[in-house]
Amino acid sequence: MKFDWQNWDMGGRIIFVAACAAIVSMFMDWVSIGIISQSGLTQGTFLILGFWVYPILMLLKGDSIHRLWGLICSIGSCVATIAYIGSKSIEIFGKTVNAAATGSWLFLLASFALIFGVMKYQVRTSMIQDSNSTSEKFCTECGAKSASKTAFCNECGAKIK
Repeated sequence: MKFDWQNWDMGGRIIFVAACAAIVSMFMDWVSIGIISQSGLTQGTFLILGFWVYPILMLLKGDSIHRLWGLICSIGSCVATIAYIGSKSIEIFGKTVNAAATGSWLFLLASFALIFGVMKYQVRTSMIQDSNSTSEKFCTECGAKSASKTAFCNECGAKIK
């Protein structure tokens, strides 16, 4: 695993920046009702970061992200965050108020960015050639490994060159 900003495409960079924003949001207030506030860490919302493990791990390894699994993870992060924000509605002096604070909204924005990044991310062929032997074939569209005699990619259906 390595940090390789120069070889990441726009999707990879978006995934990385979104992950940084998600981690920073954990230290921000996730709940605030004026005089009392709690960060994402004290609220236990760091568990939502579990949805981020697969996309980040694949990015740092330089492997392709299977689009379905990447979307399941990123949409799961969005759904869990929306459910969290929705659960923070409280009644104060007869009025319903949502106590979700800046950190939770930043995390939701980062989760939406993760969806976009997963959709845009493609492994560059230079990364594939650097990390693997030249006798194996890889799809230039999605980066998936292909059998040496196949004409089309098993993952995305693109023609193998």
